Amino acid sequence: MYPTVIRSFAFKFVPALLLLILPLVSVAQTPDATELLPPPALPPLPAAPQGTVNCFDYYAFGSVQVVATPAQGQTLPGETLTFAGTLVNANPYPVVGGQIYVKIFKLEEQESDLTHQNGYPLVDFFLAQDNVVIPANGEIPTTFTYNVPSYMAGGEYEAAFYFTTEYRYNLLGLSFTDDVTGNKTTFTITDEVNAPAVFDKHSVMLNDTSFRFAAFPPRFMQEESVTATVEVVNPDTVEKVVEVEWITSRWDGLLEKHEVKRETQGVLLAPKERKTLSYTPPQLATSVTFLQAILTDRDATSMLHIRFVREGTKELRINYPSIMEYPLTAGKEATVFSCLHSTNLPIISDNTLTLTLKDQAGATIHTYTYEGDVTGAMMGVKDTFVPDRDYTSFTLTAALSHQGELLDEVTITYDCTALGAPCATDEAGTTAIPSDIPTTARPIILLLLFTLVILGAGWWFYRQRQRATITEFYQPK
Repeated sequence: MYPTVIRSFAFKFVPALLLLILPLVSVAQTPDATELLPPPALPPLPAAPQGTVNCFDYYAFGSVQVVATPAQGQTLPGETLTFAGTLVNANPYPVVGGQIYVKIFKLEEQESDLTHQNGYPLVDFFLAQDNVVIPANGEIPTTFTYNVPSYMAGGEYEAAFYFTTEYRYNLLGLSFTDDVTGNKTTFTITDEVNAPAVFDKHSVMLNDTSFRFAAFPPRFMQEESVTATVEVVNPDTVEKVVEVEWITSRWDGLLEKHEVKRETQGVLLAPKERKTLSYTPPQLATSVTFLQAILTDRDATSMLHIRFVREGTKELRINYPSIMEYPLTAGKEATVFSCLHSTNLPIISDNTLTLTLKDQAGATIHTYTYEGDVTGAMMGVKDTFVPDRDYTSFTLTAALSHQGELLDEVTITYDCTALGAPCATDEAGTTAIPSDIPTTARPIILLLLFTLVILGAGWWFYRQRQRATITEFYQPK
């Protein structure tokens, strides 16, 4: 039942996803906006380049579900909260290299307009589970924990789940937003004493414009300086010294190599004080800047995920390369595909995307190259081939270049052990037979190896006997 419902849901909301995932349009936001602005009209999309396919025939947003709940609905600060449930993969192919991310929101009473524009205050964001592998059309159990900060304020909280692969590709929710989430569940923290300092999420501004967390990312010129301001609130009756860390990254901040700069500042807050902070992130030569602000009061945190776009920057992204069939079976047609898109521009020319399948020994199983335009609308490429033997362990590498310069590359590993598939002897690493030797030739090769071992042993014994005879001959009598 899950796959049918999930796929129907995913494809129904794909157009909305496209509006959120691709920063191709601008939104006029005003400081006194009181409601989420409607999306602007999109410019006409360019025709799909020749040789491409519909990405969403192969990739489905929301096709992995994290159906998990806390072991107990109520807990105390400083305790460990365990979540347990099921991961459901509605795809006809396995999902490998997966991650579960969790955002923790505090469900405070606030005006409905503010909730509509910004969601609830974000107090934590963490990687709950890594290296997740789910078989095709399969379900697996999942268990992960949340260490509740000892200074966390009491109240009702919501855990929102996201699922990515390779720290890049969104299969459930968009981790860089607070409104496009996956499955959710709630729990309660029982405490009437803790009063950590927090950001006022509704006070965030970029330059002189209010920032809305549930709207399209604002746009700035490439050389324009952008300053973020936000109010910090001390709800306690005592003075506090807190830390605010600012982290500037490309795109969404999940990949460590995308982090550009990290700075920390100390903030002194008088009792019940509300103070305005400002920070100017570095100007990145990239289309999307992701700015994280993390306020730490003892071990409790308050967070902001701010994302904006810079005009005039060419950028291309791979979006979810995969195989359609697993395992690869000799004589049976298989398909390899990848989605990709440009950001900031409706179309970029002179690009190359190469998809390469290799076995464990590094020998190429199949390779495919697309050369041509890449559009701002998500597009796909695919190729079918017929393997000459069975493969249950292999890698898929996707490499994207523009005018000969490598821009993006990822290697995905399909391992027979992790996927629960029968491993061929050479894939398990128990023999030294090269992986590109046909299965029918292996008994002959094994027999030859055995014969060589016997002959070698005989020669060794013969030489030892010869040495003993020579030594005896030269011994003094």
